[in-house]
Formats: sequence, structure tokens, C-alpha cells
Amino acid sequence: MSTKEFAAKDIIFREGSPAVEAYIIESGEVEVLKSSANGEIRLATLAAGDVLGEMSLFEQDSTRSASARCLQ
Repeated sequence: MSTKEFAAKDIIFREGSPAVEAYIIESGEVEVLKSSANGEIRLATLAAGDVLGEMSLFEQDSTRSASARCLQ
């Protein structure tokens, strides 16, 4: 297991990108976003203790179904 740090507004991963890892949020907040014809839709806001990106690891095509962006 390794540690990564992200600044506010950093993209952690993008919708459609290969899924090769999941994240546990140690501090701060992350928003999960889905693309639509009208722009981005916020699906969730996650905080310390939440797990992020695990769903794509279990999907057959192994790509991200949404994007994740650091809020703080």
C-alpha cells in the first residue's frame, strides 16, 4: 500500500480511465462526478474513512464509471 497526496481541484481519476487501484481517504473531501449532456453531475461527496474507486476493480471492463476530484 502506498500514500498519495492531492491538492484541492486535483483530478484523482477520470471517467473511462483504466481502473488499477482503489483509495482510502485519510483526510479531506473528494467529489465523485459523472459526465452528462448538461455537464458534470455530482454523485457523492466522500470524506476521511471512505473508500474510493473500488467499484471499477470488480467490473468486467475495468474502467472508471465516474471521475473523482479532490475538494480539500
